[in-house]
Amino acid sequence: MSLDLRISRAGDVTTFKCDDKETVLWLKQKIADRFHVEDTSTIKLLYKGICRDDQILGDTFKNNARIICLTSKPNANAKLPLVPTESTHHDIHHVKLAPKKPASSNVKKSSTYTFHEIQVLNLPNKDQAWQYMDRLRHDPGIQALMDKYKWSVPILSEMSPAEHTTHESRTMGLNHNHGQQIELRIRTDRYDGFRYYKDVKSTLIHELTHNVHSEHDSDFWTFFKRLTKECDAAESWSRPGQYLGDKPEYTPSGEDPLDEEAVNHRRDILFAAAQRRLEKKE
Repeated sequence: MSLDLRISRAGDVTTFKCDDKETVLWLKQKIADRFHVEDTSTIKLLYKGICRDDQILGDTFKNNARIICLTSKPNANAKLPLVPTESTHHDIHHVKLAPKKPASSNVKKSSTYTFHEIQVLNLPNKDQAWQYMDRLRHDPGIQALMDKYKWSVPILSEMSPAEHTTHESRTMGLNHNHGQQIELRIRTDRYDGFRYYKDVKSTLIHELTHNVHSEHDSDFWTFFKRLTKECDAAESWSRPGQYLGDKPEYTPSGEDPLDEEAVNHRRDILFAAAQRRLEKKE
């Protein structure tokens, strides 16, 4: 049976007509012929993880599946770089994950109100991806929300960019069944690094809002803003610094304070983008 597979390479998408009984290695050869790649071993195909050469196309891909194609130079280290030297995208920041730090003793631990299991994709840098997700799980602001609203989420999982990207939209997160599972897009579209932590954290707050409100109506956005403020406040209290009196007059230790106007501007952009998506649907 014929199978149409969309190969995304260097920002361009090319459709290949394939026999569903052929293998991934056969598809790599077709790609090599089309793009004049000398060695098929330099081609990596990503779809819910790295595709093996012996996988059968019909068993691996659905019709019109979008597959990420990466190529490397022959005899070069085939590992994907974790962090590029400079980003050319204004809305995506590549960050190097800091070494895992022991949780602060003043952060409240909870075995009930947390994300009980972390799942990451079978892709390069799996350890870094797990560390990234674990950082979100133990984020003081996020943990404060989980404790306050008594949220217990069985699974926090990494979202596949290939499955949730079209020419018109990029899904950043999903909430399944009011908090049974939350998916987050933590990798860049090119799989060459991880998205800016604060942006992914904002997406997580967005998905936690769906625990209470399904639709993106005024109640949803009001609660989202409330959760964001509560998360920011809890995070400020958890940082090492000096506090004067009953109210926190915070003096950071070794880092610059966040610019409030910049934070508000970013949120305004997020809200406007969400409203535009809603208007398109209507």
